[in-house]
Amino acid sequence: MNDLTTKAPAEPDVNKRKELLFQIEQRDSQYLWNVRFSGGSTAFDLAWPAYRGRQAWQRITSRGVSTNWLDKTKAPFKTS
Repeated sequence: MNDLTTKAPAEPDVNKRKELLFQIEQRDSQYLWNVRFSGGSTAFDLAWPAYRGRQAWQRITSRGVSTNWLDKTKAPFKTS
């Protein structure tokens, strides 16, 4: 796979470059059985350990619980 991804951008002939890209797609299709649509990737959420209660969910309604709090026994309030 690395060989194909290195060769494709360096190929001056457009038709040969298309063929190399098609080979990359063929290879990827064996492993990527579910490609997410644009904007559908999973989220990355970063918060201090002291910020508690975020991303808590109610089982029945599947709505976020709005009770958040600060745990002053965790960073950045308390250092190890």
